[in-house]
Amino acid sequence: MGKSSLDYFGIWMTVIGTLLSVIGTLVTLNMWNTNRGMFFLVFFLVVFGLCMMYFLYKWVKYKRYYNAYPVINRAFSQANGIVNPDIKDSQNLRDDLTTLQNFCSDIAEAFGTISNTQCAVCIKIIVGNANNERAWLETLVRDYNSSRKRLNRENESKKHWLENNSDFSYIFDEHVNHELSNKNYKCNCLPIEPAYINSRLPKWWHNPGDINTYQDKEFPAPSYIVLLHWLRKLPVISNLGNRLFWPLPYRSNIVVPIVPLNTMSLKETRLQGYLCLDSNRSNAFDLEMDVQIMMGIADGLDPSMRKVASKYLSEPEDHV
Repeated sequence: MGKSSLDYFGIWMTVIGTLLSVIGTLVTLNMWNTNRGMFFLVFFLVVFGLCMMYFLYKWVKYKRYYNAYPVINRAFSQANGIVNPDIKDSQNLRDDLTTLQNFCSDIAEAFGTISNTQCAVCIKIIVGNANNERAWLETLVRDYNSSRKRLNRENESKKHWLENNSDFSYIFDEHVNHELSNKNYKCNCLPIEPAYINSRLPKWWHNPGDINTYQDKEFPAPSYIVLLHWLRKLPVISNLGNRLFWPLPYRSNIVVPIVPLNTMSLKETRLQGYLCLDSNRSNAFDLEMDVQIMMGIADGLDPSMRKVASKYLSEPEDHV
């Protein structure tokens, strides 16, 4: 794991703080009763306080990761039962989907601990990709909390075409070119991401000034659409409207392909699904560390997901 700019800032602050503590001690011993001596003392205390705040932040951050790993281990202990008959008899699709839902719930809990936000996790699969058929996405399973609040395959009839979702289509296109080993989609502030496309975004979001988009029956235009339209025209605060009126329940997300990390097998591996993590808060994730963890989780999930997805696509009458 490489050092971030914040790490280097903390290191330099520590070095400067140490030098200032020596200089400040020597100076204040001779100038305690002078204004210059008091200036050095206050300056030293400020730098020392910043250093302590930095190390406290890093300690809390790594403590959260430490607390999250047992939950991730618990998730895999359940998911492994799908492909290991010695652990659990998983002939029933309904039971397997419940197991994967428990898996998603544990991963959501783990990243909720890490980010200190409300996180959601789901597994999406690609449907209709054989014989050059137009592909769409279905949510195979969600964690318990988000499944009660969001649309899923049980209560939604709309097809979400792959090309209408930039996070999934980007990864899919790279897979077609056999360049999938380190490809993922990550964004810590979706409301101000200009290139982000999502089939769940209403038509009026992209064109708030077009009155024809107001009549969308599935996503009717809200009363604040005129305000959103005019806020986007202001050069300094053009993103303010996007932040205030963002219609989706998440603002940060990470999407990784569910494939083995072994690069030698990627050309022979058909991309069949995605592991998706999102948060209701902007800047929720460490886009370096958390992405690597997600890719490792997806690698371990690959055999279980493929087995359940195969049953799901061949046994539609047994869906929960």
